[in-house]
Amino acid sequence: MYAPGHIGLALLCYAPAAAYLTHRGRVRARRAGTAGVLFCAAAPDADLYVAQLMHRGVTHTLWMAIALGALGAVVGLALGRRGPRSAGESARFGAVVGVLGIGSHLAGDVVTPMGLRPLYPLSDATVTLALVYSRDPHVNVALFVVGVGAFGLGRELARNGWLTALPGVTKPSGGGASVLREGDAEP
Repeated sequence: MYAPGHIGLALLCYAPAAAYLTHRGRVRARRAGTAGVLFCAAAPDADLYVAQLMHRGVTHTLWMAIALGALGAVVGLALGRRGPRSAGESARFGAVVGVLGIGSHLAGDVVTPMGLRPLYPLSDATVTLALVYSRDPHVNVALFVVGVGAFGLGRELARNGWLTALPGVTKPSGGGASVLREGDAEP
């Protein structure tokens, strides 16, 4: 997968969480999570710019997902001490963002014929679904459009209070309003 496909897939995977955070009035958390997911979704392809790293080697493994999940937890822990949320909650959120970002990248690459080796260097076993070529512009653009669309739709549904029609989704209680009225700006 190329960058537009990875961006779209990351946004598609993060869209439900982003909608929920918007619904709960946690716009700053949604923004931070979006930035984190997009960063982590792009991170594995750093191997294209480092001569010592093989493409789809160690940066495209479950180990990378664990590492960036741990990094996200550390960042969340550090930022959680400054905000209204508990440090533990922020650390868990950071870990989920890191794993989700890398996981979306791995999902985008496993559908290509080249696949990936998720347990490298412990195992050279390649996993592939061989559904699409990573260089296919139609697939990359389609994933980008679907991801941006899902992210935007979820945000709008949350902003307009429509998520409360779903089973198990309630109106937020207490401090923050989740529904922004026309003319209101997001904080």
